[in-house]
Amino acid sequence: MAALSNLKCLISRENLHQVGTLFFLHGEGYTAESSRTLLKSLCSKEFDFDHVRVIYPQAPDISYKVPSRFGEEEEKGLWYERGSYSPSTLERMDSINHSCSLISQLVDLEKSRGIPLDKIIIGGFGMGGTIAMHAAYRFLTDIAGVFAHSSTLSPKSIVFETIRKDLELNKDKKFPALWMWNGRKHKNWLRWAAHTAECFMDLKIQTNFQVNYAMQGQEIIPDEMIYLKEWVEQMIPDPQR
Repeated sequence: MAALSNLKCLISRENLHQVGTLFFLHGEGYTAESSRTLLKSLCSKEFDFDHVRVIYPQAPDISYKVPSRFGEEEEKGLWYERGSYSPSTLERMDSINHSCSLISQLVDLEKSRGIPLDKIIIGGFGMGGTIAMHAAYRFLTDIAGVFAHSSTLSPKSIVFETIRKDLELNKDKKFPALWMWNGRKHKNWLRWAAHTAECFMDLKIQTNFQVNYAMQGQEIIPDEMIYLKEWVEQMIPDPQR
């Protein structure tokens, strides 16, 4: 596992023709390594592209207590602190901003390699997708796109507040395209995710929100990886094709 900035990362195969970079941010209960293994099993091969380097950063060792039916349990390796799973809970800005800063450092390293911002995509699963939205729409608005699987934001999130303020200063400002998808089983979570997508649409952000009825919960399924690869190739076309 390579150390890029202050985050350790796993990197997919590299070749001389790669013109872009995709950061896949793992969700709660996963690591960079387990996420890479999961995607490899879903794709029946490494999740990679001839022209895009895939990087799996490992979340910082943020520890906090989360309520459960067994009392309080400690979680580690998370992108930010949160008091509950409800999107209405207050955002813990210290830990969110810390992770956004670390992600921005990774993006700066890619820029130093010659990768332009409009050839970079950031996304992830669960809280990985949520922190990707924070990083992209608050600090990295010139990247190509963001993807978020089973991820939500509060309607009062600072993400939407930041976009509104940016548009007040420049009504023609461009933002990264957003691709969101979710399963159908957990109705509350689906409703929260749909509301998140609606908030982006209201701000005129190019948003694609999909509900996959083959997904029973918040798991990733093989079809989703096919759709994700197609979307990435639309956002960052292969110059060799």
